[in-house]
Amino acid sequence: MSGKLTPAMVREKLAPGRYGDGLGLILQVHPNFRSWLFKFVRGGKARTVGLGATHTTTLAQARASAAECRHMLLRGVDPQQHFRALRAPQEIAPALGFAEAARQFQEAHASRWSERTAAQWKASLDDLAFSARGVDRVGTDDVLATVQPIWTARPASADRLRRRIEAVLAYAIARGWMPGPNPARWVGHISNLLPPRPRQITKHHAALPWPQLPALWQKLAADEATAAFCLRFAILTATRMTEARAARWEELDADTWTIPGERTKTRRPHRVPLSLQAVALLAVLRARSDGEFVFPGGIGGNCLSGSAMQKLLRRRGWSSFTVHGTARSSFRDWIAENQIASHEVAEAALAHVTRSRVVAAYRRTDFLDARRSLMAAWGQFLEGAV
Repeated sequence: MSGKLTPAMVREKLAPGRYGDGLGLILQVHPNFRSWLFKFVRGGKARTVGLGATHTTTLAQARASAAECRHMLLRGVDPQQHFRALRAPQEIAPALGFAEAARQFQEAHASRWSERTAAQWKASLDDLAFSARGVDRVGTDDVLATVQPIWTARPASADRLRRRIEAVLAYAIARGWMPGPNPARWVGHISNLLPPRPRQITKHHAALPWPQLPALWQKLAADEATAAFCLRFAILTATRMTEARAARWEELDADTWTIPGERTKTRRPHRVPLSLQAVALLAVLRARSDGEFVFPGGIGGNCLSGSAMQKLLRRRGWSSFTVHGTARSSFRDWIAENQIASHEVAEAALAHVTRSRVVAAYRRTDFLDARRSLMAAWGQFLEGAV
């Protein structure tokens, strides 16, 4: 019998997967999309037909459509062929291409994405080998041919690309542009077709040992390049490089830098107390520039490029450690080895989110005052004053 799902369950946060309502109706949950499917067996083969996205089709409507599909089967009618025939007048025109399906998918989700996320999706899905082909003609071999060349060399990129292709195709199935099942689905399909990867050894960001930071600081202070100023600012504030190099003057007041949520990894605003050293550095930069960005790039009015700091380290002969490791890992080691601050204050300074929901629920502070003292001590250490 049907009725396992409720409207509230359809709306709540669910792990990616398939959730049965009974009698063939399935709620398909993808990280970026959810839709209704009707699963049936015909000719000894399991098949699915899309019944619409959850934001356009209610649970009651999906159940009614599933009941209609069951009646078709009793009459010997294939639901896939039936719905395809209903769409036939619209399909006289050339089939919707994958590129257009991807564009419409991204447009549907743009309001929930940051500019950076939207740009990443567009860049990864543009100019795929099958972009111009009808979305209903994209098959398993196409997905494999796209993912396999980078499967072992660039595993994170391969996984991300496959998930994005799967999301677009899931959207196309829900819109009725192609039949199921999804040729890019992982479980029980692509997972069985790609070779196992060699075991990956986690590599942490190479960090300069914290006792050596004052010496590095003196060398950076003698460098007038914008990249050197940016690296000094990132070290002083222990922030991520993407946050530091895109800093805007409007985010800064006398002694605090407030990074907006759309620019942080946690998607939450992060207040950074500014030490005397950071304030002095910003005063020098303010006199040099009146643009939008604290660290302007060379062309186009944009901020400093992402590779500028790493190029600076290479040019200086410091390529054995990373910008991230120097700006954040060394800071964390300095705190731990000298017992400068509590674990909670250190984690707040790095804008880390606690994994414990219980702890997070009771925490109502970002320890700004305690972090102000911490960053003051950090600035003094870098200058060699302590």
